[in-house]
Order: sequence, then structure tokens, then C-alpha cells
Amino acid sequence: MFNHCIKNTPFVITLFILALHTFSNLNAGSTGIFSGRVHDLSGEQALPGATILIENTDLSGKTDKHGNFTIVGIPPGIYDVQVKHIGYATTLCTEVIIKADINTKIDFPMQLQYTVHTKFIEVQAQQLVYRGTVATTHYITSNELNQTFAADNIFDSFRYLPGVFQSHFRGGKSHDVLYLLDGLPIISGYSRAIAFNIPISAIEDVVINPGGFSSEYANGTAGVVNIIRKRGRNQFSASARSYTDYIGNSPKYRDDFRRFEASFGGPMAINFGGPDIEMNYYFGLDFLATDTPKQSEIKKVYDEGAILSNVNISALYDFSLSKNNKITFQGALSKWENHDLSDAYSLTSQALSTQKNLHLRGSVNYSYNPSRSLIFHISLSAQKLHDEIVDTNLQAPDLEPQIAAELSQNEILWDMDADEKSYRLQAGFSKQFNKYINLKAGFSADFYNLNFHSDRVFFYQDSDTVDQHVPMQSQYHRSPNVFGVYSETGFDSRHLVVKIGARIDNFNPNSSVVTQNQGEIGTLSDLSFNRYVFSPRFFLGIPFNDKNQLFFNIGEYAQLPEFSYLYHGIGASSEAAAASFPLFGNPDLTLQTATSMEAVYQKKVARNFSASFSLYSREGRNALETGFNPIFDNGQNTLRYMDSASSTSRGFEVAFANRITPNLNLQAQFTHQEIKNENNFTEENYFHYLKTGQFPENVRQKSNWSQENIFMVSGTYRWHDKMQISALTRVESPREWFRENNTFLVTRNKLDWRNFTDIKASFNLWTGKYQIGPYIEIRNLFNTRFNEFEELPFLFGPSFIHGFQDQYGRRVRLGVQIF
Repeated sequence: MFNHCIKNTPFVITLFILALHTFSNLNAGSTGIFSGRVHDLSGEQALPGATILIENTDLSGKTDKHGNFTIVGIPPGIYDVQVKHIGYATTLCTEVIIKADINTKIDFPMQLQYTVHTKFIEVQAQQLVYRGTVATTHYITSNELNQTFAADNIFDSFRYLPGVFQSHFRGGKSHDVLYLLDGLPIISGYSRAIAFNIPISAIEDVVINPGGFSSEYANGTAGVVNIIRKRGRNQFSASARSYTDYIGNSPKYRDDFRRFEASFGGPMAINFGGPDIEMNYYFGLDFLATDTPKQSEIKKVYDEGAILSNVNISALYDFSLSKNNKITFQGALSKWENHDLSDAYSLTSQALSTQKNLHLRGSVNYSYNPSRSLIFHISLSAQKLHDEIVDTNLQAPDLEPQIAAELSQNEILWDMDADEKSYRLQAGFSKQFNKYINLKAGFSADFYNLNFHSDRVFFYQDSDTVDQHVPMQSQYHRSPNVFGVYSETGFDSRHLVVKIGARIDNFNPNSSVVTQNQGEIGTLSDLSFNRYVFSPRFFLGIPFNDKNQLFFNIGEYAQLPEFSYLYHGIGASSEAAAASFPLFGNPDLTLQTATSMEAVYQKKVARNFSASFSLYSREGRNALETGFNPIFDNGQNTLRYMDSASSTSRGFEVAFANRITPNLNLQAQFTHQEIKNENNFTEENYFHYLKTGQFPENVRQKSNWSQENIFMVSGTYRWHDKMQISALTRVESPREWFRENNTFLVTRNKLDWRNFTDIKASFNLWTGKYQIGPYIEIRNLFNTRFNEFEELPFLFGPSFIHGFQDQYGRRVRLGVQIF
């Protein structure tokens, strides 16, 4: 018979969660480690040969002569662990949390069998501070995404984090963040936007690093987001949910939103004519259809189906070739189709634009663990992205004369077709030399194949209020590549943790420079644009004891510019070259860099109450803007993308978490930050010059996303297994933002105090192996509505992953789920 309560056992197991110092993960950023020591309860004598079994998996380990054990390559999740030794009662440790890039350490005191009345002793892992942490790291779990948060995707969950405003991490632009899927990049080279929307039901953890991050990761200056997918275990599992806003909402607050998600996984054996090969799989999919808040306008010109539709598929297969050899195959698909009347696409208010995206990726990962102190891994991934924008002539009959007059020149307003193929090879190793010192190193190589065609016309009024139009054209095939190497050494003792790392990246755009001279297109092809960047990083952690720790990190970080800014204008016609100040790309753009620093103090105030205080700063360099390049253009009326802008952000974060009762959790967070930069969007100087004949003053001013004060309170109450209620309220202080582009004059907007409150309640009508029941979400409860600044790419279509309830008011959704 099990002993179910930790206080009734003769001892308490203390859980320490360490940062990645002992071993590298199985595949960069996708697995965790479990380690510790097994000893006799009475005399602290080490117990060699003890067996540690992670239930519902094939993972296990044994202790060495000192009683120490380490199990690597564990998929993130919550596990039960058995510890066995001859002559001792078996210990069952429940709710052991494994995180990606984290070493979870537990020491097990064992009791002799004859001193207890049961063969089993059950204890619960108790989580204290994240001892040994050297950088701010947030974890969003599968349970939070599916049951606690009102979230359609990972971006909806970011509002629960300190230091994050919309998709801006600590003052960086949204495209300054590197997005990974199981440790491999999933961003577009053209736009740097995340290219895949992974079904929430297929996600195990989302790991967010808004501060410093390991030298293993490149191509991001504001943070790293690693989406860890669920892995199949030795028992079949499944989950599903479906929800809509069609029930209970007035048409004013209804987007005809309907979504279905499902995921399932488990064990499987395959045979190729020999012995069976054991494997585990996990498969997830979701489907979304909505008419969006713009339906009242768009339905006048389009009524053939949902305005926005999205399909996402995720698949993962794990093969265990032997105890030390593992291979994983992964796949993902995301498909969007959207119809819009946005000014970003078209000249007239009734010219409908259609945007289509089909994104595919696959990868294979292999790991070899010849000993408990050495591990090798290698990964190969391929990604194919197809993005298309077409302006059509679908319009209501009564509006045809007006539209015909405005389109009398019969010009295409925006027609874009972009194909991007990318291939990534990365490999590395990790070696533990002794108890304190470890080394990891590796390399990565990215190869791109870009085919791009775009015809676009935009209109503006110049400084003499004369109507002008600028045709913008691009048609090219380019093959840029990036190579990088990294190394990182760590020292981990009881009261000091140090990591020193660095990486070197080389970028080659493989392109000539397009120029124009008196309306004729030419090229400067005898130039080479290889770029190297060196990025050192330093991390220091001081765990004073089990309840207090201080850490500091400072480092250099680099990222590629968006490829569309390198090659824009290649293949342009003479008409585009003769336009008033055409805008061309610049393959001489360097990698954007930033120096990031943070200092954090974390304290476990009481058993269920923790607090943290963070200071951070970020200095961005080589950011993109537009201007004249006298070397390439020799006084011609040509503007180019340049890399001379800069930015700064500074702030602090305070966070508290309190488990008031076993069923009630509360969190409170406050963020203050000041963000300044020289432009809010890349083409800002260009539009200003077209309308005024001069560039704006080049000084740092408050950015459009400089949200200085954010206060959040969130809580979750769970009543047995029957009901769970969660709520978040977020208060944002007043701020200003402005817009200046081809269709708007300089406009400044003042936003007052804003409150956003989300509530989610779920009910379990049936509990067993699976729980089934309805739930309700109320987003933006107090119906806060305003016109917010949107960061829209000028040369590329926007992403559809972000939500819209903040701008358009309250949304209510009803659904049913099984998990």
C-alpha cells in the first residue's frame, strides 16, 4: 500500500532545478536531464547499483560507485520515477518535472526494507528555486496552454509574462526574436517572422529566454522562443478540443470563429523483414476558420467562404536503435488563406487582396551517447515556404464605376510570389570532464534558395502636394548562406556557477548590387560581401542556498537582416528605375547586433511563496533604415536600405508567485521599461523624404511599442477535478505612438490607461483516464477598444498568428475538450 502524503513519509525529497551545465541536451533545446544521488537514509552511505526507472518510458539509469546517476535525453514533461535497490524499500517519486535545457537534480535517501511496513514509499518532488539559473527563463506548460490560458496560439500566452509587450521582448522588435521548434529554427529568411503555427494540443512546453541565452543559439538579438512538442510514451494518449464564438455573442462581437484541435500518440513497432523496431509517435492537427472583425466590409466583395482559414499539422517519431543510439523524424505543415481590404495591400477601399501561405518542414535528428560523460548530436532540417499576395477585382456591382475610375491605369497594386527553401545542418558534442567542469561545442550551416517576384504600386503626395506613384518591382533568384561555430565552457559548484561562451558567424549574400543611372538598370558585380561577427557571452550565478540566488549575464548577440531588404529591386523594369526616388535593396547590409545585460535576484520567501527582481538593458546596433548610399549610387535619386540605426531599452521587472492553498495560485507582476530608437519601421525615413524632400532628424525617440508600465495579476482556482477557473487582468499605462507611411500623414495617437481582463472556466463532467467537459473563455472582459500601432512589413505580407481581441473588443468563446 502506498503512502500518499509527503508529510507522512520519514523524509522529504528536495528538488533542485539546475540550468544546463552538466550535459548538452539530446537535440539542442528539446530534451532535459535527470540526475542525483542515492544513499542510505541513516548513514548517508552511497548506494551503488541502484536502478532509476522513469515510468511510462524506456529511460532508466544506474548509480555509480559514489551513488550518483544521470539520465539524459528525456523529453520535457511530468513523470513518476521509481528508485530500487536490493534490501531497500522502493521509492516512488511523483510529479518530477523535466524541462528542456535543464538538469533536474534529486537526491534519494533509501530505507532498509525491514524498517518499514510497506515495499513502496511514495513521495512528491518538491520544487524550490531554480538553483544555478544564469539567465531569465520562462516556461509555459501544456496544461497552461490548454486549460489555464485563454489562448489560440503561443502568442496569446505571452501576455502572461513580464517584460513582454505584444510580441516585443524587452524593447526589441518582434522580428528580433528567434523562434525554434524542438531546437531548430522555424523563421522565414525573407521576413524573419515565425513560419509555423504549431497546434497547442501538440505542445509540451514553450521555453522563453527574453534575456541572455547560450552561444549555441544564433540569429536573434532580443530573445529565443523554443517550442517543445509532445513525444509519444509507452501508453496511448490523446486530447482534443473544439470551440466557437457563434453561440451567445451579438454580431458586433462575433467573428464566426470556429476551431478544432486534436492530438494523439503512443508506442508502435515496425518491421522491415528483421526484428521489430520499437518507436513512439505523436501527431497533432488543428483547423481554424473565421470571418475576422472586418467581415462587415469584406463580405460586400467576398462571400465564397471563410475570410481567414488556417490548417496546421505536427508529427514526431522517435526510434530507439539501441540504448545509446536514438533517431527522431519530425514534420510540420501550416497553411493560411486570407482575404483583406488592408491599406497595406491596395489603393482603393474596395479592392480585395488575397494572401496565401503554404509552409512545410521536416527534420531528422540523431544522437549518440557512448558514455555518461559524453554525448554527440547531429540534425538536418529542410523547410519550404511559399507565400503569395494577389490583388483581385472582386467588388460589389454598385461600386464598379468608382473602382474602375481609380484603377484606370489598370496597374497591379500588389502581386507577390515568394518561394523560400532552406536547409540546415547542425552538430555538436558535450563533455563532462569532472564534477565541476564541462565543455560543449558545435557548428551550424544554413543554405537558402530564394525565388521572389513582386510588382507593387503605391501612391503619395510629395512636398508640393502633387500626386505621385512609385512602382516597386523585384524579380530574382539568390542563394545566401550562413556558417557558425560555437563553444561554451561551464563551471558548476555548490555556490558558484560560471559559463563563458562565444560564437562566430559568417554571412554571404551571394549577390551583386542593383543600381540605376538615368532610368537604366545596372549592376555592380565585382564586389564581395562576406560578413563575420564575433559574439562573446558571460554568465555568472551565485546560489547562496536553496532559497536565494543571484545571477548576472552580459553578451553580444547577432542576427541576419531580412533577405527582402538585401535584394529588393533586382530585376526591376526601367519604369521602376525612373520613378521618383526608387527604393533598392543593399546586399552590403551587415548582421544586426546588440549588447544585452541583466541582473536578477530570486528568493523563495516561504514554502509556497517566491519572488524575483530583474534589471536589464539592451543596446541595439546596425538596425535597418533607409537613406542614400553614395558609394553605390553616385548621386542618383536612389534610396536604399541601410544598417546605421540604433536603439536602447532599459527596464526592471518584479514578480511574485504564491500558492495560497493547494487549489489556489496567485501571481503578480510589474514591468517598467523605456525604449528609444531612431525609427519605428524600416521605411520611415523613405516616406518622410518623399513627402518633405528631406530626412527627419536622426535622433533616438520613444518607440511605438514603448509601453512603460504594465501591471498584471493572474490566478487559478481548481476545485478537485470538477472545475477550474483562471483569470488575468493586465493594466497598461498611457503612451503615444505615431504612424507615417505612403497612405497616412504623420499622425500621433494618445492611448489612455487600458485594462484587459481574460477569464476561462472549465468543467469536467466525466473524469477517469480522460477528462471531458465544456469550457468558456471571455477575452477582453471590459471591452477595451482602441486603434493600436501594428508592425506591418512593407515588402512582405503580415503573419496571421497574432490575435485581434485587444483592438476589436470583447470576445466570448464556448467549447468542449477532452484530455
